[in-house]
Amino acid sequence: MSESQRYFIAKYIADSRRMEPINIGVALWARGRTTAKFLPPEESAPFVNDMAVYNRWVDYWTRLLSADTIESRDGKVIPKQSPQFMDVFVKTQKENYVIVDAGEVVDRVTSRNMDAAATYLYEELVERKGKHQPSPREQAIQLKYLSSKMLTDSGVSSHEEFQHSYAVTCRIGSVDKSLKAHYAIGNGTPRSVFQRVQIGSSQSVCSTSFLFEHLISGRQLKRENCAAMVYAEGDSPPDSDIATSLAMLGEFATVVNLKNKDAAMEMLALVAARAGSH
Repeated sequence: MSESQRYFIAKYIADSRRMEPINIGVALWARGRTTAKFLPPEESAPFVNDMAVYNRWVDYWTRLLSADTIESRDGKVIPKQSPQFMDVFVKTQKENYVIVDAGEVVDRVTSRNMDAAATYLYEELVERKGKHQPSPREQAIQLKYLSSKMLTDSGVSSHEEFQHSYAVTCRIGSVDKSLKAHYAIGNGTPRSVFQRVQIGSSQSVCSTSFLFEHLISGRQLKRENCAAMVYAEGDSPPDSDIATSLAMLGEFATVVNLKNKDAAMEMLALVAARAGSH
């Protein structure tokens, strides 16, 4: 087989005893050039046991492929121009993270269309969109991972009074009821609250709306100090359940779609800023 255009599949195996691998990326080598594309963390979070380890592997493989040389286990330095470069790359696999030599790309790959070729392979072999409908549990894991990451990346979690699993008291009739907020800024009294909401779950939407409504009506918080964190794909028809849920949440909180990273971090930081500092 010609070794001028080879592609490789990165796989993750959650349980080495069951050996049920999931494709997480592709790498392409063509005449001394390399490119790769891996599943983003938010899409791998539902099935990966340790996201920190996953990110380290993706960063490691990306660095290796971007280098001009690679060192084999016996100390030989192999230039990227040599087909042996990828033979050494394959041997970096370990335990849950595997690289498979998948064969040769038949169509000619040039420097101009190399990224497009990798994208095509990724869409055919890795991309989960449209081929896998996440379960409610997977959606919850994905939302928790993204929420934590963006609260960190936006600097919100570095606030001196930022807390996880914050208990807030809501007056319901003549009874004080303790409810849990996923994240909050405050000490004794909440000043900003951040709640994860599975937008496809009516229970999650209603419970969050209930929490925010009582915080606002009880004058513990203003609407602009409440953030509902969701993960919603694209625009929804006005009469859809998702659009209705988003509108309901919008009555009581700033709705932050974690799908749009830059905008989401800006909105989260703004809600946190409204809490002030003590």
